[in-house]
Amino acid sequence: MGGWTGEGKDTIEWDGTIRAKNFKGINEGYTPLPSNDLTNSITNLYPSFGNPKFISLVRGIDDYLPAGSTTLYTVPQGRRALIFQYLLFKNNTVGAITAYATNGTKRFTASVSISANNWNPISFNRVLEYGENLTVVTSAQGLVPYGGIVEFDDDSPLKTIYNATLPDALTTIYTCPAGKIAFPVASPSTNYIGYSVSITIYNSTLSSATISVYQVKAGDSPDTVTFKNRIAGATTTNANSIGSGSVYSFVMQEGDSIVLGTNVTGEILAYFQIEEVNI
Repeated sequence: MGGWTGEGKDTIEWDGTIRAKNFKGINEGYTPLPSNDLTNSITNLYPSFGNPKFISLVRGIDDYLPAGSTTLYTVPQGRRALIFQYLLFKNNTVGAITAYATNGTKRFTASVSISANNWNPISFNRVLEYGENLTVVTSAQGLVPYGGIVEFDDDSPLKTIYNATLPDALTTIYTCPAGKIAFPVASPSTNYIGYSVSITIYNSTLSSATISVYQVKAGDSPDTVTFKNRIAGATTTNANSIGSGSVYSFVMQEGDSIVLGTNVTGEILAYFQIEEVNI
């Protein structure tokens, strides 16, 4: 693997790929300018992907998805996978079709409706782990998917944190481990401190759910009275639907936690992406 070149200059390169303009030197305290370019994101400040492999989800124009569930991809052992931000569906039929995505057992997108001879995307914010898959559920035959996946080693910094069931109480869904720093990220193309990060909530219960997000320093507890360490206000998600709460990225140290609170009991899937970096 190559190394840094250009320290002290206006650009830094990693194996010949321009990383960030106006980066005056690694140790001079400057922050690289954010880039939404996928190529640059792969070689970002803390590389998100180890041994990346790009996988196309594009099918032939007549290779329609059938009605019901279709598994498009499964994560192999030793790997993780990030679905590109959008999976586009083209409807080549004469009637509207609805679609949503699951990881094989848990739903993690809202439903979209694609009208006849039109297209519509499903939006993703999720890293899949070994054994998980990308499964699309459609109401009728006739959709053609367009999208992609980047597959990478499972010891890479980028991962998804999620909790399958939140009780009617406070639940710690992530604690920064020893020897690491961590920060939530919106996506690998925006993994810089300060970006807005969505914590996605799928409420599969029969009642609306109100979710609060707390960032708790090691040794502290969630303040549910004056909300001093609540970093996202109460977000209400309707029954059997997808919602999200936005927070800004922040640096977490050993023992710092993210805690969610909810007012209902049942299966509520909460997830977000995080980068863990060795210190």
